[in-house]
Amino acid sequence: MPSSSPSRTRLTTVLSVAVLVLGAAFAAFYFASERSHSGSGNAKAASATPTSPAKRTALAVSTVQAQQTTWSQQLSVSGGVFPWQEAVIAAETSGLRVVEVAVDVGSVVRRGQLLAELARDSVDASLAQQEANLARARLPSAKPRPTPTARAGSRAVAPCPSS
Repeated sequence: MPSSSPSRTRLTTVLSVAVLVLGAAFAAFYFASERSHSGSGNAKAASATPTSPAKRTALAVSTVQAQQTTWSQQLSVSGGVFPWQEAVIAAETSGLRVVEVAVDVGSVVRRGQLLAELARDSVDASLAQQEANLARARLPSAKPRPTPTARAGSRAVAPCPSS
């Protein structure tokens, strides 16, 4: 009982066309890759045939065995070498950066000899802050400042907006 519905016939036609298109694409790819492999595999034969520069598609190259040799060429240049990025790497002791270590490990040292120099920038900043605090504390003021406990006990009330 051969029943051939129109949808089944259409599906068969579409599948047949798809198989033919895929087969043609595969064949074209296969032959194109064979042509490119055969052209690069026989470089001497390709370079022996005379071709015009307009038709030449690839650059002819030759290979040699690697060997060690001395290079007699010297370059003289002038200029500066500058770092791309800098990083300060330093040890700290009590928050102070060590600038210079004056003695080596195992050296004999005397009493009072300088062993290491610490950075003064943070010490100078702290000293300036303390001197500013002292100068502000010595300023005469018209009325006495309230103590922190007196300030905590006082309350400020915001005025109510009038309508």
